[in-house]
Amino acid sequence: MNELISSRKTVQNDIASHLRELPAETFHKLYREPATCLAVFRLLPQLSKQLVMRMLYLRQPVTTDELQSWCQPTAYSFLENALDHAQRLQFLVQQGDMWHLNTTFREEFQNALTGRGPATSFGSLAEGTDSHSVDVAFLDNYAKTGWESVLQFMVGQRGERNPHPAVLNILEKSGLMERTGLQPADLVITHSGFQFLLQDINSQVWALLLQYLSMVKDLGMEEDDVLNFIFFLSSLELGSAYSTEVLTETQATVLMDMVAFGIVYRRKKKSKRFYPTRLATTLTNGKAAIRQTESEQEGYILLETNYRLYAYTTSELQIAILKLFVDITFRFPTFVMGVITRESIERALKKNITAEQIIQYLTTNAHPLMRKTSPILPLTVVDQIRLWEMDMNRFTVHAARHVWQFPTRDEYETLRNYAKSINGLLACSDTRWWLVIKAESFQSVATYTRRIMEQRRARKSRSALGAAAAAGAAAGAPGSTDADGMH
Repeated sequence: MNELISSRKTVQNDIASHLRELPAETFHKLYREPATCLAVFRLLPQLSKQLVMRMLYLRQPVTTDELQSWCQPTAYSFLENALDHAQRLQFLVQQGDMWHLNTTFREEFQNALTGRGPATSFGSLAEGTDSHSVDVAFLDNYAKTGWESVLQFMVGQRGERNPHPAVLNILEKSGLMERTGLQPADLVITHSGFQFLLQDINSQVWALLLQYLSMVKDLGMEEDDVLNFIFFLSSLELGSAYSTEVLTETQATVLMDMVAFGIVYRRKKKSKRFYPTRLATTLTNGKAAIRQTESEQEGYILLETNYRLYAYTTSELQIAILKLFVDITFRFPTFVMGVITRESIERALKKNITAEQIIQYLTTNAHPLMRKTSPILPLTVVDQIRLWEMDMNRFTVHAARHVWQFPTRDEYETLRNYAKSINGLLACSDTRWWLVIKAESFQSVATYTRRIMEQRRARKSRSALGAAAAAGAAAGAPGSTDADGMH
């Protein structure tokens, strides 16, 4: 059978999902910091936020009936989901029929809202004047240029300077790129990397940060300390300069890595002040991570019912992303023209980009003229993209081995049942006695077959020895005769 080799790894980019998987002791350490409590609160769904604010200053636990009285009967299912979400994040505790906020979370969140607690909970502003001070416009340009250089590197548009080695290491470890040689230029984008390009910038930043978190123990740091510092950065004020002198050794190390990502600006390695960029301050508030130009905010893509696409952009990165699923036919000084075809969509699908991701990207970046219509995108094009995906996904190709010519039905059924038990059986014929086994399961099946054959040979050997012994005993018994008829 033909073999299709594709990477199905999905890079995690949801910090809320990551938090729900953390053990209880980690939350106990996280919730000691007011900045972390505020960041977690910002990540909550609206109903969960309502629960926190209503219970924040209550001195007594709340019963389930009281919680239900806070919402309409038709919203009980939403309440259950909110309670489950709160419990998994360990800030809401249930004891029997009573509910109350985690004591540490409540105290530190109150400190975050009222300004109590340590003076450095939300950073220490750098003292004195900075002769090299920067403004918000500079920080936005710094973050945008740095982040786009990473994305351009991924799509193969290499500039004079490659991204920082720490960033390249993260891209490789996360599976977004893979190495074909020893040089930075030998890194090539993977299927997961193509999916990554179509995500919004906040999701992209979190994807790399979560991969960074998975590596911190190898760097001699604790995950909760690093996560606390990331949440701390998200709570800082854009455009303000903060002192590095109050940072711990772990925080100072992480700060250097955040500079490599463009999340923080620091003029020199030994500078005593740093500036959070918009990539940092939007980590938990849901706002756009990079300030876009007016034309970029409005959208730049026009899509016609005849599948022709016009993109009013001069950005090499945006054009490179469009090439993932559009055949570019003409390029002009201020826009490019292309067409969406079956081949271009199949090319994207083979890179594990889904139809919904393509549709979402086109919708997000639609030109203002298209936003005047409902729906925004032509239904004929949207439906056809989905149909092309469905048509391509009707068949799944696996690398496999064909096994046949079994000597007995018993051996066929034994091997078939074992292949089923390890989820390695793709197809079989109970009349013709053949199996199709997944390539990755074949070695296990072959080992099992050899073991069964050895056991059967051992049983036959024992049976033969037993028969010989019985025959010898019968030959030596009184009244027995030999072949010549002699006693």
